[in-house]
Amino acid sequence: MLATQKRYELNWDATLPVYVGKRTARPAINIELGKRINQIEFDYKNLVAQNLPYTFIHQNPVQLKKLVGRKPLVISFLSSGWNEYGIQHFEKLQQVYHEILAIGGNLLVIVNAKAEEVRDFQRHFNIGFNLLADPEQKIAQSLGLFNKQYPVWDYVSGISEDVPLPATIVINTQEKVVYSAVDLNFDKPFQPTEMLAAVFGANKNIPVVIRQELAA
Repeated sequence: MLATQKRYELNWDATLPVYVGKRTARPAINIELGKRINQIEFDYKNLVAQNLPYTFIHQNPVQLKKLVGRKPLVISFLSSGWNEYGIQHFEKLQQVYHEILAIGGNLLVIVNAKAEEVRDFQRHFNIGFNLLADPEQKIAQSLGLFNKQYPVWDYVSGISEDVPLPATIVINTQEKVVYSAVDLNFDKPFQPTEMLAAVFGANKNIPVVIRQELAA
């Protein structure tokens, strides 16, 4: 378990739980069900590629649709600044990764860290899924998961850094969102069963109704 391993460079810390206070304002989340999010682009140097579609073409900037290929893609955000929540989120992703592959999907985890830190992170924990560094939070900001006007540390004690909101989404081969779980209050993490159902449905072209999780 990650919590029992020695402290790592990304400052994972199992001793700092998060406590949610009252929030007076909320950012505008931009990953509604049915929305196409193919506008995302990133530098190839920030990608730690583990499992890419056979149609993937090395180019800069890389477009998200190149990572989708012919498989639905699970996209999940991760930050060491989430403390205990981040540890639990990472462990859950580790546990469901092979199930995602088994039902025909792929996984991309977007990490709030520099590219070299993400590479060290991958080697240290022998991570098998794709990782993408988002040090300036450009991707998180484009989806409404990071906004300097509504910092997470303003209402969550135990968090002292500029971090994105926890979010896990599934997009189909048309880059449309078929599952969206955004945990505004750090108390409703994504549900693996519902996420996997969305991946399975997207892979088989079966309409699957998945509720959009957005903590109030």
